[in-house]
Order: sequence, then C-alpha cells, then structure tokens
Amino acid sequence: MTRDMADEAATGSGWSRAKALGVLAAFAASYAVAVTLHMAEVPAWLGSGLTVDGEFIMATHDAYAWMAGAMGTGRLAMQPMSRLLEALAAVSGAAMGNVAFWIPPFAAALAALPACLIAARLIGPSAGVPTGIAAAAMPGFYMRTRVGFCDTDILTLFLPLCVAAGLLTLLAPLVRETWRPADTSESLPADASRLPAGGLAVGVGLWLYTWFYGSGFAVGMALCGFCGLAGLVLARPGMRWHVVLAVGGAVGSWLLGPWSWPLFACGAAVVWMRPELIHGRVRMAALVGLLLAVTGMLVTRRAEVAEIATIAAKYLGMGPVDEAVRRAWGGLNLPSVIVSVREATRPEPARLLMYMAGHWSVALAGVAGYLWLVLRRPVAIMLLPFLGMGLSGYWLGTRFTMYSGVALGLGLGWLADVAARAYRDRRATRWVFQAGISCLAVLPLAWNLGGYRPIPVLSPAYAQTLRDIGRMAKPDAELWQWWDFGYAAQYYAGRETFGDGARQEGDFLYPLAKVHTTPSPLQAWQIMRFMAAGRAAQAQRARAAGVVALPGVRPELYPYNPVEELAAMGPRGAEDFVRSLAVRRRPWPDKLPEQYFVVSWENLRIASWITRFGLWNLASGPAGAGRSRRVGEGVRFDLQRGIAFTDSGSEVHLTSLDMVDERGRLRRHSWPTGRQGHVVADERTGEMLYMDGTAYGALMTRMLLGDPADFEPYFTLVVDRGPMVRAYRLNADIGDVD
Repeated sequence: MTRDMADEAATGSGWSRAKALGVLAAFAASYAVAVTLHMAEVPAWLGSGLTVDGEFIMATHDAYAWMAGAMGTGRLAMQPMSRLLEALAAVSGAAMGNVAFWIPPFAAALAALPACLIAARLIGPSAGVPTGIAAAAMPGFYMRTRVGFCDTDILTLFLPLCVAAGLLTLLAPLVRETWRPADTSESLPADASRLPAGGLAVGVGLWLYTWFYGSGFAVGMALCGFCGLAGLVLARPGMRWHVVLAVGGAVGSWLLGPWSWPLFACGAAVVWMRPELIHGRVRMAALVGLLLAVTGMLVTRRAEVAEIATIAAKYLGMGPVDEAVRRAWGGLNLPSVIVSVREATRPEPARLLMYMAGHWSVALAGVAGYLWLVLRRPVAIMLLPFLGMGLSGYWLGTRFTMYSGVALGLGLGWLADVAARAYRDRRATRWVFQAGISCLAVLPLAWNLGGYRPIPVLSPAYAQTLRDIGRMAKPDAELWQWWDFGYAAQYYAGRETFGDGARQEGDFLYPLAKVHTTPSPLQAWQIMRFMAAGRAAQAQRARAAGVVALPGVRPELYPYNPVEELAAMGPRGAEDFVRSLAVRRRPWPDKLPEQYFVVSWENLRIASWITRFGLWNLASGPAGAGRSRRVGEGVRFDLQRGIAFTDSGSEVHLTSLDMVDERGRLRRHSWPTGRQGHVVADERTGEMLYMDGTAYGALMTRMLLGDPADFEPYFTLVVDRGPMVRAYRLNADIGDVD
C-alpha cells in the first residue's frame, strides 16, 4: 500500500471493501480478547458453590435491582435494563440469575466495535486492535463488567462510543487536517445534503443512550458540546454553519425525542433528494437546528440542566447545596452515606493509572501517543472528553476511569502505526506492529487477573434466607436489612424493602442504622412501627389525591418520605422523640404491613459505619461510632484467662470470644466485664473481627449471635441460619401499651 493510500485510510475519506474487512477483523480480534479477559474468573466461580437454587449469586449489589425489576418487584420494573433482562430470560429460558451472571462479558465487549470504527477513521483499520482491546478491557471498565456484574455499565460505554463515532463521521469532512489556519483553497464544496440525515442518526443514538442510562445526559451534552466547539474551531473555510447544522440537528432530535423523528426524517429525505433546496441556505438551516436543540433542552430537560448547574455550583463553592438538602429534610441533621461508598473515594495517582491501563507505563504511553495523534490529526481531539472523564476519576471516583480506554488505545495504535511506517510502510507490517503493541498492553491486564477471585455480594445462606422469607411473607410485607442488600432482598424475597442502593441517603439511612445500632429491642420495634405507619398514611393520602402508583410494580408503591413526621418535630424535638422510643411504648395502628428484620455476618464487617450512622444526633450531627475491624492471622488465645496474643507480642484482655467452628456451630467464651473488647471469629474462613462494646452490644450483633428469646415479645425468629444470618418477624400484638 502506498503512503497516499495509507493516508486515505487514516483520514477516513473513503470506505473501501478492504477497509471494511479490516475493521471487521480488528473487531473480531479485540472482541475475542476482551471476552476472554472478562471470563478469566469463570473456573473459580464454577467450583465455588456460590449458587442458590441453581442460580449464581451476583458480584454487584446493583445487579439485583434490575433482576428484581425484571420480576416486577422494586422501583425499577419498567426501566430499560430490567426489560432487557426480562426479554433475555424469556428468550433463553434460563433462570434470571444465570442470565444476569453470563451476559456482562459478552455485552461489555461490544464497546470494541465503535472503538474500531473510530480507530479506522483516525489511523487505519489495524489500529482497531489495540483501541478495541483498551476500550473494552482496561481495568476501570473490566472490573465493572466481569461475570456477575450485571449493571447498566455493560452498555453505558458502548452507547456513548457509538455516539462519538457518529459525531466523528459527521464532522471529520468539515474540519481541517492540520492545526494550521486554512485558506480558501483548502475548503470543501459546501455539500450539506447529508448532514440532516447524519444529525438525525446521531440524535437517535443519543436518545437511546440516555433512555437506557438515565444518568447519561451530562455525558451526552459534554460530547456534543465539545465536538461542536472543536468543529467550529477547526472548521474549513465556509464550514462553520455546516458544523452548527450537524450538531444542532443531532441535539435537537435527541432532546425533542421520538415524536420529532418523522419530521426530521422527512426533512432529511427532502434535502437528500433535492440538495439544491439547502445550498445557499445552510446558515438558515443551522439556525433552525440550533433553535430546536435549545428548545428541546429547555422544554424536556429542565431538571437535568438544573441538576448539572447545582452540582457545578457545589464544586465551585457557589451554592449552599448542603443547606438546601437540609431544608428539604425539615432542618434535620441527617448523615450522608457517601463517606462510606468505596467507589466514591479518591484514588492515589498510581492507582488511578492502574485503573486506566493496568500499568502506569501503558497509561503514560497511551496518553503520550494520543496527544501526538491530536497534533497530527486535529479531529482526534473530539475523543478528548473520554480521556478527561478517565482522569477525572482522581476527583470523582474510580468508576470514571472506565471511559479513558478508547483514547489510550488510540494513542497506542498511533505509536504502533508510526513505528510500522518507519520500519516498512506495508499493510501487513502495520498489522504485525498493532498486534505486538496489543500484546504488550494485555500483559499487565492478564497478570492482574491472577489477583481477582469470586466475591459475591452476599452469602448463599443470606440469599436462601431471603428466598425463605419470600415464601412466608404476605405480598405487602416490608424487609429491613442493611441498604446494601436491599436490591437482593427485593429479588430473592420478592418484597419491598426499607432502603436499597437508590434509597440510602439520610432519610432512609438514619432510621435503618438506628434499628441496627440500638441495644434496645423496644426502640427498634417502635421505629419500625413508626415508619410503617408513616408509609401507610402517606400512601393513603397519595391515593386520595389521585397520585398514580409506580407502573409495573407489585404491590402498589407510592412516593415516600420516611422523615416527614420527624421533620415536623424539628431537630431537637425529633431527637427527643426517637430517644423516648427506647423507654416508652406508644400506640400504633393495628393493621400495618408485615415487617421482617434480617441480620447477618456481613453487617459485622461494616459495623463501624453502621454504628456511626445509628448514633447520629438529629440536632447536632456525629455522636460517635462503634469499632469493628478485621484482625490479622497469627492471633492466639488463652481461653483460661481471656487473653488474645497478637503477632507483635501485645496482649488484649477480652470480655468475650464468639467462635464459629468447622461445623458452623457457635461457641461462646466470656470473662469478667470491664475488659478491652470482644472478638468474633469464623474458623472455616479464618476471618476474625475485633469489636468494642458499642458494636458488640448493637442489636444487629446480639440478634445474630445471641438467644432469640431475648428479643421477645417484640421480634420472633422465623429463619435461623445463625451465626451467618437470621431473620425475625416484627410482632404486631405485644400486649397493652405502658
């Protein structure tokens, strides 16, 4: 192949048969590698016994949100992801849990397709191999799309990459090939006949993206805004209004939605068949497209625009966001869960680069190559938002690193392409060099895979307990378990829960943590009754006001504010009221839905966080926390004197030791009070937790490890898989009120 032919392939000025076959070959190779990497854990899962009734347990809590929705439970029943899982299960005939377990690797690897198309336009088809692998298999994305990670992430990279590929295809012919200012001799004929159709296609892609992924609005606007701005800066002479027409049409058809597509399609068809109708009127058509885009944003996306503005104001220190939230909660000082969410924490720079590319050297090479590519092919700057989102993971959390792979892959592909041309400018040479740099990029990924192992979000005993509750509970029953397991409870039990992955802020977090943390069964019982009564009263008011229940969900669910009555009391009054529930019984309505309280070993691992939120003061805020931390191996016990000896030689005088033996039986040892703490250990796994008196005395610990009779008459044990998990039913009738 001559250099001229190579340049044609690189700039994407034509789609020959050879180029199309090259893209397909690159996609096939990168897809196969990505799927293989995603499936590396499968042998460990197959022999793990991490199943319930023949279904795999999921590796992410959010997977259960969509699985429950597909079964008609929870608040996400009519969402696209739920409907997709429902359709796949119906077509395949497989159990929902197994569909959700196996689909992520195959769906996530589809991100390689638009990545290959982008690489073919910017560099050449062979560059699609490293670009596709980097987009679909870099750690930041891989760790969110492994087997068992059935969340929207399986398509939320593929869809915006498709949009980016469409914008690149639409705008590339309109921009300069170098950064040098262009004279009129470099301008293209002002052919705008295909722009309306292309804008509509991109707009449909944007609509599908934000329809499937509700949080994609900001990403879609960032892509359109940045590509539009880059197009205006880089436009060839006479092409700026063409850029406005293309981007304005895309954004307008996206925001105005499906009802507008027939109108856009008719206009595009007329222009395609009669291009003379638009020649000379491009400016007017562009203004119309821009007007439609702005109108669509103001009319249909006011809430999203306001939310983005609010978040921006918070980061810029220009808005009292926290105070606004407190006002919505009636001035209550409620805790925030964000401090305990792992993926929201800021990573160290070295760890950030590892998430982006598997190794810092690959990440730096990819960034350097991408910047070089941008210098040589300015249109490549339109992929900069993906690299920017990846780097923003340093501030916004590691999940954003999933976006950076396509830019890093382009950088690696460009380095290989330059090296291949310097060595021998032939097609076969470029494929060999691209394969070589792909292998080098995959090496740290494959090496890191050895450190991953199946980590289910809950134990088989927990899942089976939830399923048992589903068999005995009434249809309108409500489950109280820590919010992390809310979605799983909705799926396995098929019942509503108090708190889940979307309802874990202060209004749900505080009551839930209080029930787990309090040492008083009476207080826990009354808080649960208080919340159930409030939910019933709000549902009754909603029905009377004609509010429509959430569609496709059983039983009927209505909007619910758990702290409505507490907020009406004011911060100090609410705090006093909650405290009084531990000492004074109050009357509650007789006919309230059944309620179940589930406690588990998983709670003990995060007891420090749970007690922090449960001890919270509604007037003054943080009020302390219990301690629960893992103890390393090598600890020895003197059961006669109640002393634990650590590796460092120090002695810890214990109040109690709860040991689960190899048969799953609990053996308890106790010593005189006034000592330093408690140890809970599992001989089967080697796990050992040190707890202080607050964490050990919390109801979640005592109801898991203690005598169930101690919690009568308020709670009755209904499922006992202790000491791993227990489920209690809240008793409605416990006698006369004090």
